[in-house]
Amino acid sequence: MMNSSVSKLRFFTIQILNWGSENLRSFPWRNNPNAYKALISEFFLQRTKANQIIESYNKFIQTFPDINSLLLYKNDFTYFFKKLGLMKRATYMKNAINSIRNNEKSFKDFQIDDFLKLSGIGKYSAHAIICFGRNIKLPLVDSNIIRIFNRFFSLSDDDKNHKYDPIFWNLAERLLPEKSFKNYNYSLIDFGAIICKPLNPHCSICRLKEKCDNFLKDTNK
Repeated sequence: MMNSSVSKLRFFTIQILNWGSENLRSFPWRNNPNAYKALISEFFLQRTKANQIIESYNKFIQTFPDINSLLLYKNDFTYFFKKLGLMKRATYMKNAINSIRNNEKSFKDFQIDDFLKLSGIGKYSAHAIICFGRNIKLPLVDSNIIRIFNRFFSLSDDDKNHKYDPIFWNLAERLLPEKSFKNYNYSLIDFGAIICKPLNPHCSICRLKEKCDNFLKDTNK
């Protein structure tokens, strides 16, 4: 990766953005996003396919349209997760909301370190909340993005245990465009779900294939 040329990095970013301009998925948490919607969506989305949580997310936001309505609600709201079988996630959210409620700092003033202190929120989620919810330029790295990086840049032989590896975070930051960074991150997420899948990736129609190390290696066997 360290030897990747500037042109290859630029190629990756441009192609991901171009692909996203035609194929970006539409989800309710992406419509008029804010930090609150991004926070709630992260609890629902962790380790769960996006299309599986749409109904539950919509019902939650209809019931609690903003952070204040949720903070004022003192009863149990974890039943929204029951249908999805995500009760551990519900506990994380309950603890996180209690922390926000008891924090001296207003939610609108929360920064990365504040989100990282919340139950169930890791580096990826904290970055996603601020990038998507506040339109601030921040890179994202999760197992799906690591898989894309591994294949395209030949970083390692596995896709696991790298979520906090600075190599991946530094690369993600280098690839992030100065403008359209939010669309780029959305595009990268969707590209991993639709094209560069864990199994049976659609390499034949992939816009990255002409410079993808994994594709070229298989082609030249």
